[in-house]
Amino acid sequence: MKQAFGIYLMFGGILIGMYMIFGVYLPSHAGLPAPAAQEISYSEKTDQEILATAKYSHPKKEEPAFSLFTVPDGLKKEVDFWTKIYSVYTSDEAVLHDPFNLGKIYGTLTLPHCDEPPAKECLTLREERIEDEKKKILDDLGTTADEVKIRAQVGQKDKFKNAIVAAQGFLADIEKIFAEYQLPKEISRLPFVESMFNNDSLSHSGAAGIWQLMPSTARLLGLKVTKAEDERRDPVKSTRVAAKHLLRDYKRLGSWPLAVNAYNSGPSRLANAVAVLGTTDIVKIIKNYDNPAYGFAARNFYPCFLAALNIYERRNEYFGDLLQLNGGQDISGQLINADKAHE
Repeated sequence: MKQAFGIYLMFGGILIGMYMIFGVYLPSHAGLPAPAAQEISYSEKTDQEILATAKYSHPKKEEPAFSLFTVPDGLKKEVDFWTKIYSVYTSDEAVLHDPFNLGKIYGTLTLPHCDEPPAKECLTLREERIEDEKKKILDDLGTTADEVKIRAQVGQKDKFKNAIVAAQGFLADIEKIFAEYQLPKEISRLPFVESMFNNDSLSHSGAAGIWQLMPSTARLLGLKVTKAEDERRDPVKSTRVAAKHLLRDYKRLGSWPLAVNAYNSGPSRLANAVAVLGTTDIVKIIKNYDNPAYGFAARNFYPCFLAALNIYERRNEYFGDLLQLNGGQDISGQLINADKAHE
């Protein structure tokens, strides 16, 4: 009995010694803890390498999505401008404004109507009409184009109304995919800014589909982009790619507003803005980041998104019930006729 007890004590002493010397113990039934996920060093990898190899983790659930996209006081003027572009002025109207102060409007004008797709001659006529109006405004102000910058923004009301109807064919799948990635539902409205939910949309730079993906990015993430088949126009596959983009940028930048802005400007540009200004405040970045590559479109991308989000969520207040026309007939998935100037 004493011999068995001695053996027990000796074995216990060995275990205690292992713990004290090596900090190790042998649990009787618990498994070993899983190793922590390896962090990616963004300074050592290019954005494309990160896209191809990063393991995406979900955003923290304690961050309430509903409070992320309220309009900051510092962007109310910009959001109000884009709200009017999307809901008041049609594509046959132009607003002439200060590009650095969207609260300063010099005037509006009616443009020659162009059929879709617009003929080159018609577009030229519209451009000439805009340039003539700019010269008239400068003459009235007694100044020159070197001293006062005037930009013309064509209205989008008719296109936005069409997009609301077209979106009904896409949003259910997009929201489902975003839920899988735990992305804020509100960001599913981003195609209003990117493409107006026109799946045939093709930019001058070659971006295509409702998410306006570039060929190189699409191929990098496994989509087929050939003359015979372009999966950027597959709403489900392209939405998964867009979700990975947004989640990657959120992980890098730590802010959904910055991630949304990075969808247009690129995460490296926004990361540089954060480093230069020492802040993640989207308002301070939009107002103060001075970089030639962060121009008008980049600065206004997030305000455009906020305006589009607000209009869509309150679409009946702006446009009436677009989905119940013709005596209550549901026209979801059908494009409505574009508005003419001055409805």
